[in-house]
Amino acid sequence: MRLFLALALVMSAHGQIPRPCATEHHLASRNCCPLWWGDSSPCGKASGRGACRRLGSARGLRDPSSPSPPPLDFRLGWPAYFFGRLCACAPGYGGFDCGECAHGLRGPRCQHRHLVERRDLRQLLPTELGLFLDRLVLAKRARSPRYLIYTSASPRPGAPHRFRHASLYHVFTWAHYLCAKRRGDGAPGAYAHGGPAFPLWYRLYLLAFEREMRNLTGDPDFSVPYWTWAGQAACDVCTDNIFGSSNARGFLNPSSRFFSWPDPSIPHGHRADDRMSPFIPVALNRDFMRSSLDFGYTYSNMTV
Repeated sequence: MRLFLALALVMSAHGQIPRPCATEHHLASRNCCPLWWGDSSPCGKASGRGACRRLGSARGLRDPSSPSPPPLDFRLGWPAYFFGRLCACAPGYGGFDCGECAHGLRGPRCQHRHLVERRDLRQLLPTELGLFLDRLVLAKRARSPRYLIYTSASPRPGAPHRFRHASLYHVFTWAHYLCAKRRGDGAPGAYAHGGPAFPLWYRLYLLAFEREMRNLTGDPDFSVPYWTWAGQAACDVCTDNIFGSSNARGFLNPSSRFFSWPDPSIPHGHRADDRMSPFIPVALNRDFMRSSLDFGYTYSNMTV
């Protein structure tokens, strides 16, 4: 089944859609400019947070309205397959409705710098490590409050489709699975692998995951720790008190806290100006060619 899903992906369409835009009306109008709760205006325009703007054309995106169009890779020019108008946030603001602060900022007007430290996993106290792992379990079980998954068996616009609920963890598992797959236009590489944008995609991926985890847990300083395997003869985090060890058959031991995770309901461009699929609001690879300090994080015991 996993092989089938991988091979069939380029002939289907799946999209990470903000909940406020996951309606037939929004797909038909191709408009994803949600009202910001703070002033009830699209994209928080009344408060100067952003405005609803037409999405510019992107290189490589075939016209789905042309006669007998070839199969589309909906990741090309993301998210033009779904929407033609999106929120464009003013400097300092972020989120699909401009209701959040840009990465590295905080405060009611997003005017304060916010710096977190991604720490070495081995330096965490037992209580800190336990809290981090418990929050991963929470993300696996808690339904994503902000995103739905659009699924369709056909890449043709207007094909039968549905919106699916997924846990927060599954949303990000899906995003990685989706963008690590080969391109549907026959070009080499993928959207997260096989090209120079590899580190940039993962930078945004981790920033987006940390943001959603902060929203889920209410902890504004949540961060993903790091670990290095240089010089290690074996996986030193593959223990039952951390990520779990394997039994003789290669399966996770029942004593790991991750052994009872629910079975997932869904399967788990590299130029500077390419849009980074599948993130909304739209981000370009070049937007993330900056210091980690600009995005509000640093690493312990490392020079960045």
